[in-house]
Amino acid sequence: MRIDKYLWCIRIFKTRTIATEACKKGHVKIDDANCKPSKEVYGNELIGIRKNQINYKIKVLDVPSNRVGAKLVDLYRKDLTPKEEFEKTELLKIL
Repeated sequence: MRIDKYLWCIRIFKTRTIATEACKKGHVKIDDANCKPSKEVYGNELIGIRKNQINYKIKVLDVPSNRVGAKLVDLYRKDLTPKEEFEKTELLKIL
């Protein structure tokens, strides 16, 4: 499955167009390498996503056949984002 479609299917991005634009701008990396929207995604890959000033780290567990419900997202990805990333955004709100 393409990386832009995968990110849309697991509800990282609201639309596939937004996911495609994020890939083109270099906000999405697979194993610390920039990727095109057409890059194929396989299991056990690490994806880095820069969204809303937060650097998300996601591990691919499985590839869904189509967009999944919010309750089923954790079957297809594991969130490895450190808590410090979220704390940085809280500090920015205070300043």
